[in-house]
Amino acid sequence: MIALNPNDADSYYQVGRIYQEQEKFNEAIQYFQQSLALENNVTNSWNGLAYSLAKQGRLEEAIEIFDRLLEIEPDNIKCRWNCSLTFLKKGDFKKGLPDFECRKHLPNFHKSYLGERSMWDGSDLNGKTILLHNGDDGFGDIIQLIRYAPLVAQKGGRVIFACPKPLFRLFGCISGIDRLVILEDKLPDTDVYLPLLSLLYYLGTTLETIPAKIPYINLPKNDQWKDGNLPIVPQGFPKTRFKIGIVWSSGHRER
Repeated sequence: MIALNPNDADSYYQVGRIYQEQEKFNEAIQYFQQSLALENNVTNSWNGLAYSLAKQGRLEEAIEIFDRLLEIEPDNIKCRWNCSLTFLKKGDFKKGLPDFECRKHLPNFHKSYLGERSMWDGSDLNGKTILLHNGDDGFGDIIQLIRYAPLVAQKGGRVIFACPKPLFRLFGCISGIDRLVILEDKLPDTDVYLPLLSLLYYLGTTLETIPAKIPYINLPKNDQWKDGNLPIVPQGFPKTRFKIGIVWSSGHRER
């Protein structure tokens, strides 16, 4: 496309997006800059440039661009979302978390199963029942954020967590949860609800106040488990306690 029309700003933007998807951010930046050199008011190219700069750790440059974009288009949800993530990468929760809530307006945020429930505002529950759910969170987010359940319980209500089925058994011993239900099933009626990721904002999280009780997940102990160890040991391993490290990569939802 560029060879046919070297003055088409959108063609350079599209190539930049391809490099961005491949996490080749140096190349992406070059093509976004070329797009902007041809047409300076291309919002998508500015957003792509700022996102790529942030992925390279050039956070202040990225924030400067996001701020300019938001002055022009304050309702640009994609830009506001990416800007919030950049502040969070800096560790600036005060500036990052309020706009982080705009993710609820992104297409991949699932709320159809919530019905007419009201969203919790972080105030005392006074005996009300709250449904915590995973919203658009990946499993890694859920495992990290379930540590907030005891803080919600301290607000004086009954806590129900709608858990994805694959994590149901793991979360059977989480402190602060009164009832665990499977997300994919029909959910019980509750007074209020909140996605897990929103707990960061509504509980006023800072780097210093992230719950750090370890462990905050205890392995279930029942007939299938023996002192936290699987009863069946893979062939070739000694039949004594051994440690396994697991590493996984989550999806990339910032764009």
